[in-house]
Amino acid sequence: MALPGYLVAENSAENGAGMSLIDQKAAHGRILYEICLAGMQGKKFPLQPLLVPHSVELLAAEAAQLRTLLPDLQRVGFQIREFGPRTFLIDAIPDLLQNEDVRTLILEILNSDIEPGDAGVNERARKMAIAMNRRSISSKKKLTLLEGQALLDQLGKCENSTTCPQGKPIVVFLSIEEIAKRFYED
Repeated sequence: MALPGYLVAENSAENGAGMSLIDQKAAHGRILYEICLAGMQGKKFPLQPLLVPHSVELLAAEAAQLRTLLPDLQRVGFQIREFGPRTFLIDAIPDLLQNEDVRTLILEILNSDIEPGDAGVNERARKMAIAMNRRSISSKKKLTLLEGQALLDQLGKCENSTTCPQGKPIVVFLSIEEIAKRFYED
């Protein structure tokens, strides 16, 4: 079952009988973070080639910043090349972001205060994931059953599936007893 912003899953064995409420935006943020972290640590993952390279023209300061971030962006699935002093061509993006506006996505990343090189890999991955998450699944979008299941499958592969990169909980579990107590106060 899906509500805008949340997925509802029935639990029967693991945590006892009850249901889990999953925040889809927080879950997607965790998935993006772990993909960014894996990419920065050298793991390859699916990317979405663009049929026609997307051209992005930036201000001089933004272009300079993008040049410093290119190695990190390439590690997480972006294929970007310079096409002039302030113009870049984007040939591919991470598969999870295939329906996103490429220019807006790049600007979100540039505005996320990621420090190349100096900051630790975990912190750079966290900031990049947060920037990409701003363009990801909306908390207002009602996912289809297949989309919800795919998100849960990806979340299940995460090393930490309990909190998003900002520390918010992803899953809230309600036991049968807790639900019954709320409906039938004894």
